[in-house]
Amino acid sequence: MEGHSPKVLVYGDLNIDIIARVPEIELKDLFYPAKDLVVKHGGVGGNIAEALLVLGYHPIIVASVGEDCFGQDIISRLERLGVVTDWVRTVQGESTGLIIALVTIGGGRTLTGGRNANSFNTINGHEASDLLEETRPDHVHVSGYTIYNRDRGRSIISLLTEAKSRDITTSIDLEGIAMSEPQFISDLAGLVDVVLLNNEELNLIYKEGSIDHSLKKLGSVTKSRWVIVKQGEKGSSGWDGEKIVRSPSFRINPIDTTGAGDAFNAGVIAGFLKGLNLEQTLTLANLMGAYSCMKIGARIGGAPVEELLEIYTKTRGPLPVWLREFFQS
Repeated sequence: MEGHSPKVLVYGDLNIDIIARVPEIELKDLFYPAKDLVVKHGGVGGNIAEALLVLGYHPIIVASVGEDCFGQDIISRLERLGVVTDWVRTVQGESTGLIIALVTIGGGRTLTGGRNANSFNTINGHEASDLLEETRPDHVHVSGYTIYNRDRGRSIISLLTEAKSRDITTSIDLEGIAMSEPQFISDLAGLVDVVLLNNEELNLIYKEGSIDHSLKKLGSVTKSRWVIVKQGEKGSSGWDGEKIVRSPSFRINPIDTTGAGDAFNAGVIAGFLKGLNLEQTLTLANLMGAYSCMKIGARIGGAPVEELLEIYTKTRGPLPVWLREFFQS
C-alpha cells in the first residue's frame, strides 16, 4: 500500500504463547499427547500491532515485558517487522506474560496463564499526555484485558480521555471488562468511537434480549459511533447508530482460532480510519479473522496480502472495487 498510512497506538499485552493441539479432552489426572506443541509470540497488543502492519498501518505499542529472554525476543521481533516499541517497558524482577492454549483439532481453544509483567503496564494522566504528544497517533486502541492491571482501569480512562481531548479517534475491545467489571463500561461514555466485543461477552453484559437490542443498548451507554460483536462462524454484526449491519463469515477450515479476534479488530480499525462504511469494514475484519484461523499461533505479521485476498476470491469470487482500492491506496 502506498501513500500516507495512519499511526495507531495500541495499549495491550505482550505474551509468550504455548500452544498444544489436542483432541477433545476432559480435565482429568491423565496424559493427553499433543499432535503439535509450539511456542509463539502472542498477547493482544502484539497481535493487533502485527495485523495492522499487514494492512499497511504504522503501529506503536504500549506494553510491558519481563526481565527475561522472552521479553527481549518479543521486542526484537516487533522492531524487526516495523512496530514502534519505544514505549514497551521491561519490568525488573518480573516474568513476561505466559499463556497456555489448548487447541482442539476443529480449531477451538481454551486458555489459561499468568499476566506477570503485563500487570505493570500502567499510565497516569501526565504520562498519557507525554505519550500522545511524542507519538502523535491518528488512532488509539485499548485492550480491555488491561482492566486486570495494577490500577484496575485508571490507565484506560487516562489514555482515552487524553486522546479525546486531542480529537484522536479511539476504540476498545471489552474483553476482560465484560467478564470482571461490566460496571466499568459506563465510565467509557463519550470516550470511544468504536466498541468491540464477542458474542459471549455481550451475553455477559446483557443477559436478556436479542443481539440487536443489546448492541443498541451498549451504543447508548458508551455513546460510541459503532458497536461491533464478533460471532465466530456466524460472522459479525454491528450498530452504527441508525441500523444493524450483519456480515457473514468466510467459509474456511480453521486450524487455530487463537488471535482471530485480534486480527478482526485490526481490520475494524483499518476500515474505520479509511472511511469504509460499517458493512465494508465488517467484511474486511471477517477476512482478517479468517486468515488468522488458518495458521497456528496468534500473530500474522509479515503475511502476504495475496494470501489474504485469495481467501476472498476462493470463497466469494472477484474482489469488490472498494476492497481492491483499499489495498492499492
